[in-house]
Amino acid sequence: TLDRSSAASDVYKRQTLPPPDTGTGKRAVFSIAQQRVWVYSDTTTIIRTFLVSARLDMPNVGTYKVWSRSLYACSSAHRSECMRFMIRFAKGPGGDNIGFHEIPRETALPGDPWLQTVEQLGQPLSSGCLRQSTADAEFMWTWAAIGTTVVVIA
Repeated sequence: TLDRSSAASDVYKRQTLPPPDTGTGKRAVFSIAQQRVWVYSDTTTIIRTFLVSARLDMPNVGTYKVWSRSLYACSSAHRSECMRFMIRFAKGPGGDNIGFHEIPRETALPGDPWLQTVEQLGQPLSSGCLRQSTADAEFMWTWAAIGTTVVVIA
């Protein structure tokens, strides 16, 4: 259990509190600064929150809609980096797709090493997408259909 009086638990509480004024209805909210996602089933009910690894400069702050999904995809910038559960919702400055996906592997071969560990989630280590643990990627794959709202905040 958490010691609610400790400084460490204050940091924990700040990091897991959802941001205010992030829209209404079913949506995923991504905080660039916190490298965290909150998943809402309706205007006020959070059904999941988790750390991701993204970037600090993209995607741009704004409201998006999921427009494409692929069970398996490889990076257009780094063809040898492949991932599962790709859910696209934005474009980067160069026109590259940005979305949620499982932490990618170094090559397309099953059993090859991951590009980062689950313990490193929360650090901005991605080329642009929002990297997730396998469990969170599977959850998002099931939850985020085409047209689902994604809100990006600073």
